[in-house]
Parts: sequence; structure tokens; C-alpha cells
Amino acid sequence: MDMTFLITALGIISACTVLTVEAIKKIMDSVSKQYNATILAVIISFVLSIASSVCYIIYNSVQVTAKTIVEIVVLVFLSFLCSTVGYDKVIKEIFKKNKE
Repeated sequence: MDMTFLITALGIISACTVLTVEAIKKIMDSVSKQYNATILAVIISFVLSIASSVCYIIYNSVQVTAKTIVEIVVLVFLSFLCSTVGYDKVIKEIFKKNKE
């Protein structure tokens, strides 16, 4: 996977995760069910990250290697961070570390 895909997927997955969590929270509040928003964000970001990675691998006929698996794990972790902390803060930290 290339860096362009990872950054683009990260932004899209983060936005979709935040919107989906908000929708689920509203549904859960309307039926008076208890939930943990962080756990919801983890589950949703995990599912969306894995689904987008699998789609990318199939569509582009990318060979699954150890590097690809590490990139998927990083995407899952960063998408969770972005959905809970904020996309702009995570991207700022990524590029700040690369410049050093």
C-alpha cells in the first residue's frame, strides 16, 4: 500500500467512524441503552479499516506480505486515534516525526 492511500483512507475512515458512532449513540440514547463511545469507536474503526484494506488489496491486486499486514495494523490503530483524538492532531504528529 502506498502512503497516499493510507492518508486518504485514514481521513475517510475517521470521518465515517465519527459519524457512525454519533448515529449509534443517538439510537442507543433513544432506547435508553448504556454504551461506551470509545469501545464503539474501536469496533467501528477496526471494521472500516479492515474492509477498506481488503478492498484496496483486491482492487489493486496487491500481494499480501508482512509489510502489508503491518500497514493494515497501523491503519487500524491510527484510524482509532483519529476518531477519538482528531485527524488534524494525528496527521500533524506523523509529519512532525518524519521531518526530524
